[in-house]
Amino acid sequence: MLVMENRRRELADATAVKVVKDLLFSTETSSITSLENIVKDTVQFNVVEQEMIDRKYIPKEAKTFFDKKGAFLYRVSSVSYKGKVLSENLIFADTSLLSNEITKELEDGNVPIEKLVEHMEVRKNMLYQGYQPSGNIIELFDGCLLQSSVYPTRKYQIVSNCRCLFYVCEVYHADNIYEVMK
Repeated sequence: MLVMENRRRELADATAVKVVKDLLFSTETSSITSLENIVKDTVQFNVVEQEMIDRKYIPKEAKTFFDKKGAFLYRVSSVSYKGKVLSENLIFADTSLLSNEITKELEDGNVPIEKLVEHMEVRKNMLYQGYQPSGNIIELFDGCLLQSSVYPTRKYQIVSNCRCLFYVCEVYHADNIYEVMK
């Protein structure tokens, strides 16, 4: 009887892992929509830090995607549910390539990038999608609340007219996601 119970629990855990992996690494839906589908409720978006920076402060991994000249916005945001951080996002944006309206909304800090670009002529260029050691993530953005050693991660550019408008790194806190699924 105990063996059967353990086997059922293992199958349930494997199913939960597959559901989360499929939703988080979907290129069809935004990360916020994916997280809302997982928790079957509304999640909270929060800008943790945001400021205009010089290009020299963009990490090497992201810097190469941007033009030499430009005005750059740095943003760290999080998505949470019932006090649990489900994901943290690092965004660099070249505001010199954005319309005044989009730049203002971006600077206000209340709107996720995915919502801002919904009505723009852009494409998402996926750079990385998989599990990444926390050390690699910390190199890109210090201050991330990392407690595990490996995290599901997506890195991509949002491009228009062959120019990078946004560089995005999404780090998912799988343990918290599994916890709110229960």
